[in-house]
Amino acid sequence: STQSTWGVLSVWVRLGDRHWEPRHILKQKDRMCCAFAFSPSGTRIAVAYDNGTTEVHPLDSERLPAPESWSHPVCRGIQQIAWIDEGMLLFITPHLIEVVDAQERKFCDRIKLFCSPVPASSTSIDRIVSVASHSLPREKSLEEYPRLAVVYQSGKCQFNRSTVDTAPLVVDTEMVLTCSQWNPTGTFLAVGGVRIVNNQTVTVIKLISLTGTLRGEAVLPTQSGVDSLHWQSSGHRLAVCSAGTLYIVRTRGKLKRIAPSCSLAIMEPLLVVLSTMKLGQSKVNYQPFMDLDVTGSYLSDEQISALFTALDKDGNGFVTKDEFRELCRHWESFGTED
Repeated sequence: STQSTWGVLSVWVRLGDRHWEPRHILKQKDRMCCAFAFSPSGTRIAVAYDNGTTEVHPLDSERLPAPESWSHPVCRGIQQIAWIDEGMLLFITPHLIEVVDAQERKFCDRIKLFCSPVPASSTSIDRIVSVASHSLPREKSLEEYPRLAVVYQSGKCQFNRSTVDTAPLVVDTEMVLTCSQWNPTGTFLAVGGVRIVNNQTVTVIKLISLTGTLRGEAVLPTQSGVDSLHWQSSGHRLAVCSAGTLYIVRTRGKLKRIAPSCSLAIMEPLLVVLSTMKLGQSKVNYQPFMDLDVTGSYLSDEQISALFTALDKDGNGFVTKDEFRELCRHWESFGTED
């Protein structure tokens, strides 16, 4: 789903490889969309508007039926919407999180915040910048671990097992945070932000386990911070958008045979490799093969030929076993599955 600068919300459907078209278009004349989110099954979309109205639209038909709609004063400050499951929604403002029964259209108890988002002095207000909810099923051994993460600008992360958790895990990332996202299996949380090192701003991605330990970290070559995070469906790549540049953070467990969704995986250290791609750049400039990370990039025929020539060291027109082993050693640095 995409939103234009004049408030038109479009829901797109993929027809084939790299071919998309808009299926539903939501036009509003007197209000602007400020947040939206798909339900876990993808059959509904919740949309919050700046006039305090929230709507839930079914998407399982060619024509949009009349949405479920309700209004509440707290809806005027919504900056993010998240689904807990198919029936429950979170309305997130900078200083509180409302739990909403989307089927009954009623407000439940608010999530208790443990990082003092509204102190006595307004100059030290700790804002909620992101809430990540993992709504998909996990292995039974992981059911007692957190599913909900509340991320504060000050660098604190609050991990809740449920919306009524009275003793959540609180972790200090020692960063100024801007966004977060669970990996697809819900075994660790990616957070993005900046930290100050020697009076210089450094952009950092941290991968935090369900028990609050650091599983991996990537430092981006930019001072612009992180705009958004998005996981690949397999969980091997994390797309990081920062000031017009797309960074691909690749993750792979160092203990390769552990299933990513099992209880042993929550503590496994991760191997993290970073590559960069300017938005709008159609090709990657060729570099010597052993120094080039081609993650997330499309190679032209000329580049493939250049890589083959670099591997074919004796110039006999084909790659020998020794030359292929050298290629495998290079692949091992960021995962042979790619």
